Amino acid sequence: MLTTSSSSLASSRRGGSFYKRRPYSNPMPECASQQVCNAVFMRLKFVQPLCRCASAMKNPCSTRMHPNDGHTVNLLADKDGQKTQTLIKVCEDVESIKICQEPHDWMLLALQNVRTGKAHYLVVCKCPNHGIMEGPVLHTQPPYARIPGISVYGMLCVQGRKSRLHKESTYQ
Repeated sequence: MLTTSSSSLASSRRGGSFYKRRPYSNPMPECASQQVCNAVFMRLKFVQPLCRCASAMKNPCSTRMHPNDGHTVNLLADKDGQKTQTLIKVCEDVESIKICQEPHDWMLLALQNVRTGKAHYLVVCKCPNHGIMEGPVLHTQPPYARIPGISVYGMLCVQGRKSRLHKESTYQ
């Protein structure tokens, strides 16, 4: 769901963890509440900055490769609980984000501009350890999913039952 583009990358060392980052000339937009500020691609050792934390926040967005910084949600690659492939970072303390409650709850939403391909990612809730994340899935039901030029995708947190995902990858 979170993708990188091929542009010039710079390598850096910060806080004992190696990461690659993209130098940016334009100032990053300020993050909204529970918006993903950085995506950390573990296998690639790459950090994709998405927005900047507000100046009122105590710290800037985390770029750590470790999930124990208090600002990280793990995106697992498979149902068997194998190694985390991607970490998403938020400005807020991750403990302030509610746990997904429904058997099928939207955990992560992506609002993507059809023309540019750029997306904003919002963490809706955290999937509990016994839940399974599935997606990306095209979100077609709510009114905001029908804005011209915007596609809404999401990751589902499926708990307790089998997934209801359809082959066409849409969920209502």
